[in-house]
Amino acid sequence: MEGLSNLSRRRSLSLEDNSAESIYAEEEREVLDLKPQEQLTELRFIFLGYILIEEVRPLADLHNLYSIVPMKTDVDSILPLKELENLNELIVYGNTSNQVKEQAEVYFCEIEHITVTDELPY
Repeated sequence: MEGLSNLSRRRSLSLEDNSAESIYAEEEREVLDLKPQEQLTELRFIFLGYILIEEVRPLADLHNLYSIVPMKTDVDSILPLKELENLNELIVYGNTSNQVKEQAEVYFCEIEHITVTDELPY
């Protein structure tokens, strides 16, 4: 993932582990460190699918982000994202955290499109 830091002008990014192990298994998923994405300062859209994420804080400095879609990432807090002034869409699929749902209701009510669900779109 370190190589991605050289792509600072990228506007959209989709990272997905579509292996059967990641989609269907709950154990042995590797944690993705989002720190390299801090360099993607022009990023407007990010999709993260079937990747274990412990911390979304590195995304909080990407002030051009308009849309964030984590799917089955097991993220347990989205609070660092509340300072993103351009964020207009936050869709959390496969959410298992009550805390994320509560944070969405309390801190993200101004966002035009917000969804936090335990369901997956497909």
